[in-house]
Amino acid sequence: MAGLGGRVKRYGLPRDRRLAKNSEFRTIIEGGVCSRDDTLVVYAATNDCGMERLGVTVGTRSGSAVVRNRLKRLIREAFRLSRSETGDGVDYVVMASAALSKRLSQCSSSSSAARLVGLERIKTSFVVLAAEAAVKLKNRPHAAKPHVTRPPRAGR
Repeated sequence: MAGLGGRVKRYGLPRDRRLAKNSEFRTIIEGGVCSRDDTLVVYAATNDCGMERLGVTVGTRSGSAVVRNRLKRLIREAFRLSRSETGDGVDYVVMASAALSKRLSQCSSSSSAARLVGLERIKTSFVVLAAEAAVKLKNRPHAAKPHVTRPPRAGR
């Protein structure tokens, strides 16, 4: 307990398990595989670091900042809880689906939006979609690893 001189155990996602750069997101979205359902859209691509990493993006159409941040926390927690069920060496970019965003934006308050989406629903969706993505990655030709190169700028 924190009040008795002990430390509180934090169950967050370590920084080395997160994707943060725009270029990393773009590489996975443009060169990876995609699986989707009515809750989430999951893009996946293999990586060379030997561990699974997560990037989360939730658009403003999903609702207020409170709703978007809660959704991001739920997605990160679902990823953390399901790491034993996902493959090592895979990067995931997870987005709220268009259908979920529409349902969230139609909620009258942030509390009703929070009740609409729960951790179990997001975790189940993520595990199923990650498994689908793993099959797609396995069936993909080995030479088709995502590698995005920028075209040269005009005039140089």
